[in-house]
Amino acid sequence: MFDALIAQPIARARDFLARRLAAAGIGPNTLTLVGTLLQGLVGWLFYQGHWTVGGLLLLFASSFDMLDGAVAKVSGQASRFGAFFDSTMDRVSDIALFAGLIAHYAYAGKPLLSMLAFYGMGNAILISYTKARAENLISDCGVGLAQRPERITLLLASSLFRSVPTGLGFIALYGTLTTLQRMVHTYRVAEGRKPALGPLGRALFLDFGRRSILYDILAVLTFGTIIVKGLLG
Repeated sequence: MFDALIAQPIARARDFLARRLAAAGIGPNTLTLVGTLLQGLVGWLFYQGHWTVGGLLLLFASSFDMLDGAVAKVSGQASRFGAFFDSTMDRVSDIALFAGLIAHYAYAGKPLLSMLAFYGMGNAILISYTKARAENLISDCGVGLAQRPERITLLLASSLFRSVPTGLGFIALYGTLTTLQRMVHTYRVAEGRKPALGPLGRALFLDFGRRSILYDILAVLTFGTIIVKGLLG
């Protein structure tokens, strides 16, 4: 449902823009760098407590995350360095976003929320690290619910609806499950205990797959909670 209603139209719009940008001579690494700088600005806005403006800018900045890879593909500029640069800038962006939240809640005298934001930043780095390190041992470790698109979408929704603590709670929960699942997956594959995780095992980590109805239900419940908490204050 989500894939047909939202993901596919977004993908078509992305590919259309990518072709235009490639024709204009704008390279993928330029888009990656601009997106990173914009997300650094979002981190500063979060630090200042400008949630709505920060959320809107994050929405715009996130479009660069989608476009850089698409431009690389249509322009024939895909490269190993480009993939490395994109992944590295993603981590810089993650740190900038969460650093803004950590500083905001620290200066607001809310140490528990500052620690929750710090935990979210640590999880963002761990999720990336476990995949990169695991793929030195096994062929693929792209499993887990809370990959970067989900994490950014949670920050986006919770800032726009002014319910950032709720969003951070979901990021902490889903990020922890993703890190643990990647550790279990790597252990089972590296030790030859296949299948790595069956449907029930994946369900224990809420990893239903993005094109499943269970994923759609979980998304509705998650974002519904964020919206209601924001509306109720």
